[in-house]
This record gives sequence, structure tokens and C-alpha cells, in this order.
Amino acid sequence: MSASAALTLKTIPRKHPVVDMTASSRKSAVELAMKESMHSVSFLDVKFFAFSRRQFSEDGTVRVDKPQHVLAISSVLREVEYFDKLLSGGFAESNGRASVDAAFPEDQAPYTDEYDYESDSDLEDDELEPELEEMASQSRRAGKQRDTSSGVQSASYGGQCQRIVIKDAAYHTWRAFVFYLYFKKVNFLPLKSEDPQARVAALTQALDDPEAIPPCSPKSMYRLAEKVIYLLYG
Repeated sequence: MSASAALTLKTIPRKHPVVDMTASSRKSAVELAMKESMHSVSFLDVKFFAFSRRQFSEDGTVRVDKPQHVLAISSVLREVEYFDKLLSGGFAESNGRASVDAAFPEDQAPYTDEYDYESDSDLEDDELEPELEEMASQSRRAGKQRDTSSGVQSASYGGQCQRIVIKDAAYHTWRAFVFYLYFKKVNFLPLKSEDPQARVAALTQALDDPEAIPPCSPKSMYRLAEKVIYLLYG
């Protein structure tokens, strides 16, 4: 039997076919999470906040701010050792639980002056932010409209989640990273150092398309992957 087969009907002479469930019983973490979502409106139980904007002060210092959230499913993320430790409180970023609708944690500053990758292409500079943010807002509104028209209800009705602030990876990078863990797909943008206009155009197009794979900088993603490996194995 093919390992990719979901069901196999054995053609033997009997009134009802025998269904071989061997392959379908070995479900992935994503499939199991989707199954759980059929019984719970709060299966999105992790809320990450990552910064999205870079600002330069007159004295040359850099501040990274404008946190945006990424909701995720802990049972899928825990398949990766790094996230298992992060969600278990093994790293400093781990925080307590709160409502899924909760805003950025009040006990933390909504910015950082100690971001260690100032050239991160996934951080938007102040002058580009309005246009790109409008594209992102349109994408989010389109997603909500599709959910409403198809009868899908929001998962944020009193559910609890774990809030975690990510201070060393940009919002676009983190969102793309979580999406990759789900579906093993990534959407790399053109390199900013080679063609900044092409990158802005590709990012704008992706943010304007609610069905697009979350875009990110290849350099930023590889940097995040290396950091994850270092935190796990030194």
C-alpha cells in the first residue's frame, strides 16, 4: 500500500468493503490540530508578538517597535524542540496566559533599543510603513469577510492563550516561520540589497493577496533558523 494513500478499499467479496485505516491513522500534527479545532473555538492557544518597524533617531540609534501578533497552535509548534522549550517556559521570552483577544503585555515596553540585527530587511523603515501597513490591513479585512460569508466564526470567544514577545526576529520573519512549520512552504522576497524596488513590489503584492504565502527575507529566515539551532545545541 502506498504510504501516501489516505484510504484503501480491499476488493474482497463481502457485503461491505473493508476500509484499511493504517495510513490515515498516522496523522500529522497539523491534521490533528485541525481535528481538534472542530471541537474547540480556542485551539489557537499561542499569541506571539513581534516587532515590525525600524526607526532611526537623530543621534543614530535604532529603535524597533510596532509589535504585531501571530496566532498559532501549540500542539503543532511543539513538534519542534525549540518551540517545546519556549512554550514550556524554557526561554526568557515565555510569558503567562491571557485572553486570545489580549493586547501586547502591559508589563513590557512595546519596543526595543537592543535589536541585534539592525539591517534586517523584514523590518520596515518608517517612510515605507503607511503603504505596507494599509496592504496588510486590507488583507486582514478580506480574511475576516471571507470567514463571515462562509459561516466561519472567530476563534476568539473567551479562549485563553500564552502570550510571548519575540524581540530578536521581525514580524514578517516570524509569521513566515510559523507558516513554514505548518505547511513546509516559504515565500522568499527579492534581496533588498540587490533590488529594493522589486522587494517592495513583491511584499506589497503578497500583503495585498489574502491567499499568498507569508513573505519574508531569505537572509532573515536563515538567521532565525541558525539562532534556533544555536539555542538548542550551542
